Amino acid sequence: KRLRQNGDRLMRVHVLNTKRRTNSYGLYFGKESRESLRKIDGFAAGFLAYMALVALAESGKKLPKEYSRRLYQFN
Repeated sequence: KRLRQNGDRLMRVHVLNTKRRTNSYGLYFGKESRESLRKIDGFAAGFLAYMALVALAESGKKLPKEYSRRLYQFN
């Protein structure tokens, strides 16, 4: 499926740097190579947040009323 984001430039760069890979365990993602200087940390953080949101939804618990899908950046 497709992932959406709020248009943050740095997140876009990290997503575009991410490469889809397969092995005997299934799909995973990674950099072009181990030595690549192109970062993918933003994609990894966003993907983990998405997985946590899906797990919460599947648990049957309700989201807080004040729930927001805002991206918070800490500089």
